[in-house]
Amino acid sequence: MRDKLASVFAFRKTPTTVALVVVYAAIFLTLILTDDVATIPKPSRQRGLNLDDAYADLHQIAGLPHQNDVVRDFILDRVNDIARKSDIVHVDDDRTTNVTFSLSVNTNNTRYGTYFESLNILVKVDGSKPDLPGVLLSAHFDSSPTAPGATDDGIATVTAIQLVDYFSRNRPKRTVVFNINDAEEDGLNGAMAYLEHPWSKLTDTFLNLEGAGAGGRPLLLRTSSTRLAKAFGKVSHPHGLISTADAFAAGVVKSSTDYSVYRRGGFGGLDYTFYRKRSKYHTMEDTIPSLGGKSALWQMMESTLQISEALANDEKSSSRDASAPLYFDIFGEAFVVTTLHTFYIINILLLVFGPLLVGGLSYAAHRKGKLYWTRRGWGRAPVAFVVCAVVTLAFGKLYARVKPFAVYSAPASVLISLLALSLLCYSVTLEVFSYFRPLPQQRSAILLENFVFWWILLVVDTVFIQNSKIGALYFFTFFYAGTLAALLVGLLEHFELPASLPTKERRKAVNNVMNGAGDHTDERTPLLGQNGHTLKKEDVDEDNEIGLWLLQLLLSVPFPVILASQLAIVFLHALRQGLTDGTSPSSVYLGTAFFAVLIFMPMLPFAHKLHRGVTIVTVIVFACTTLYNVSTFPFSQNDPFRVFFQQKINLDTGVNEVMLTGVEPWVSNSIMPEVPSSWSKEAELTCGKLDVDFRAMLPYCSWHGPPPSVAPGNTSTWMSVNVTKEAPGMGTISIRAPTSRGCRLYFNQDTPATTMSVRGGSGRIRPDFPLPEGGMWEAHLWSRTWDRTFDVSVVWADGEKPLKGRASCLWHDRAGVAAFEEVMAFLPSWALVSNRGAGLLEGWKEFEIR
Repeated sequence: MRDKLASVFAFRKTPTTVALVVVYAAIFLTLILTDDVATIPKPSRQRGLNLDDAYADLHQIAGLPHQNDVVRDFILDRVNDIARKSDIVHVDDDRTTNVTFSLSVNTNNTRYGTYFESLNILVKVDGSKPDLPGVLLSAHFDSSPTAPGATDDGIATVTAIQLVDYFSRNRPKRTVVFNINDAEEDGLNGAMAYLEHPWSKLTDTFLNLEGAGAGGRPLLLRTSSTRLAKAFGKVSHPHGLISTADAFAAGVVKSSTDYSVYRRGGFGGLDYTFYRKRSKYHTMEDTIPSLGGKSALWQMMESTLQISEALANDEKSSSRDASAPLYFDIFGEAFVVTTLHTFYIINILLLVFGPLLVGGLSYAAHRKGKLYWTRRGWGRAPVAFVVCAVVTLAFGKLYARVKPFAVYSAPASVLISLLALSLLCYSVTLEVFSYFRPLPQQRSAILLENFVFWWILLVVDTVFIQNSKIGALYFFTFFYAGTLAALLVGLLEHFELPASLPTKERRKAVNNVMNGAGDHTDERTPLLGQNGHTLKKEDVDEDNEIGLWLLQLLLSVPFPVILASQLAIVFLHALRQGLTDGTSPSSVYLGTAFFAVLIFMPMLPFAHKLHRGVTIVTVIVFACTTLYNVSTFPFSQNDPFRVFFQQKINLDTGVNEVMLTGVEPWVSNSIMPEVPSSWSKEAELTCGKLDVDFRAMLPYCSWHGPPPSVAPGNTSTWMSVNVTKEAPGMGTISIRAPTSRGCRLYFNQDTPATTMSVRGGSGRIRPDFPLPEGGMWEAHLWSRTWDRTFDVSVVWADGEKPLKGRASCLWHDRAGVAAFEEVMAFLPSWALVSNRGAGLLEGWKEFEIR
């Protein structure tokens, strides 16, 4: 009977291999099945929301092309229709608020101030308990000039409309204010204008809905408190990791959302966004068909409703909990939330009591002669880890050099190849150790080494939490806890082994035998020689252990692997298509390799029992995926290459420059040869210079492209600039461009403007968003009406010097920008174009105030 049980449950190659394959296959399969948008329920179970109406609204908002004024009028009509049916709904067509502020920092090479006139649409739903602070729900209706904006931010906008309708029929306890705002794409301006609006005084908590991709699963990008993270935990399919919030806080992610404005304005909140399919972000493919149906829209709607209800119907004080959170989801079905401080305490307890428990049990087992660890057994886990890390990371670096864009369209294949390599390194290294230096309790010894390794990393994690308030390494805690639990089970199992120390009665005889006195007639084969006592191999060999090894595997492997695998998936989806935005390929591949090493590390204590058939299959998988990755063209219509367009024109001379910024050699070798206007000598095509004004400092190609036609008359009449000196160091610059709503002033850096005031504005600069201390190099001006004259009063520090610079205006509409239409017409099928900055066209004139 024992032999039959041993064939199935003993710690031998076949049972161990089956167990490991089943555990990892179950985890990976579950991740594949759950890593998708939720299934849409029947209309009767849609929680009072109307998905069909929202989908119809999305077709109006994300039409081709995106017309901002038309979209705004449509939204205003929709919310006014809802308000007419309910006494608790109030609409403010905000055409009066203006704000002057700065979001730049003094160390930035684009220090700027902004003047903005609001076109926000605000809706207020009166709560039944008006004494409670209200909740803000924010989405922006504007879009990039090169995109219809289905995901960014059409889905969020129609979701906001649905929530207005829902709360009009289901009165919340707290007042809910909706800021369906404009000009987010031009600098988060609509969110800034909300801070100046009287209704902003009613709210202290917000939910910002954003789109930084094109469909897929929305993600809790960041949140400001544990209370709000727990509110998010009420959604049916939560998806969020504290790691993304820490990446933003550390500056790893360069882009921003309205969340940063509201937080700096003093509100607590959540940032909920789409983040996948980055290659279609801000392009003509951010369309409704690219969403692949209504599922992404439904998940945003359902989640937003559940979060909003949790916030709007919470009667407890909003300010009672500002504690930093730590959170993560499990398979998109469960959401784990605690305070960062609580997690810090848990780490401290584990760091203290873990070694005490291990040390106590080890000492007791040693006293009883139950430990079979020898000097020859140590070091195999560290060696295996170092070998695996070095080889896998080196291969990731090789990918980054040889085929940097393989991960762009084949993330699964790249991840599988690195996982296969990691598994090979671990299993082969430990198999070699097991063959040449066998150890009767190798599993237990490796668990102890892993325990020490994770204890050290848990110290690092704890220091980060305490000093930097960073919880992104939370998975270290679970790797450590799983290893600790498995090790404790193993130590308890040691007490069932025969003692290696002889009894007093036998010790003298054994010593005589060891000293050569008497004949040694014992036929047992000695395995260890501790204190002169010999044992049969089967007495202590782990091959004969039945049952508990499986418990150890279940304690130490599944949960850490789930956490690491989920992190790897989010990491890949978030960064892989940022390569065309300037993200370093090395960071993407080395990060993926790191997770590949991490995912198989929990199986180290069991890796030497893997069947050689697994090794053979792994070699085949590694070879096939690697060959595919290095031979496949990295871009396609589904995963297109992104290039960034802008045209600049000197309105005095008519000389224009068209710029295509993007990763080389694709722009100069594959795109520019197809653009006819760049072929002639007069075009003066140049490629390779760094675009220092672009956030990623990518190289660019420039040439004299087709002249634009965005206003009547010749280019000199498109914009007028007049200057007046008021006093030393003071003057007024007047800019008028009838067909533009956005203009800019660029000041020479040796004479930056220290302050500005726009006639017709409030004249107040927000104290929480002050102008740069060292002066402004740029002033951004945004009007709510056409044919606006900006009269800008400026002051500069050195009144003895003249104020020199350029005045420019921006045109967002692609109509009349022939160079953009040409690029669109001749782009390869595997490429898309996005706008490089605000506007497709920028026209400028020089000015000087003496």
